[in-house]
Amino acid sequence: METTHRPGCDLQQPEPRQLEHGMTLVEVLVVLAVFGLIIGVAYVNLGAMYQKYRLDQGSSNFKSFYEAVPGIARTQNRDIFVTWNGGSRTLAASTDQAGTQVLEQIQIPDYLVVNPAPSAMRCDTTGRAYVGAATNMMGAVATTTITHQKMVDGYLTPRITYRISLTPLWHVRMQREVQ
Repeated sequence: METTHRPGCDLQQPEPRQLEHGMTLVEVLVVLAVFGLIIGVAYVNLGAMYQKYRLDQGSSNFKSFYEAVPGIARTQNRDIFVTWNGGSRTLAASTDQAGTQVLEQIQIPDYLVVNPAPSAMRCDTTGRAYVGAATNMMGAVATTTITHQKMVDGYLTPRITYRISLTPLWHVRMQREVQ
């Protein structure tokens, strides 16, 4: 059987199209947009976590400093004065009330809000707490709160506050409050 070819009627099969490799510009832009969203969300979350970590670390350093004072008093075998310098934002342990003979000190970063400013304290060699150079022991618990400036300004939530308390027998407690 013979096939005849009619004019105008093409029975030939079209050649199969070869698949093209690569991506179109639209596909690349969609992928970049998705990556951008993921990075943006991660950046916001990691930034907040980092600020909270800085608050945790600063509060912990503050507490550790207070906890070290009785040991310094025993080692030095003399009373140790703890003073706050608001200008330089330092908490110092010294052998004199004026704070000229500094043995230890810590710098409180600007991003931490310390309220109220710690009052001048004295720790004797047995670990008793006094206010300034007073001869009577501290009568009540002294409390200082520490929070992050961005939490005060409302840029960082939830608002976390550390309440650091010092008892008359120089026992230091730190309590974390989330508002």
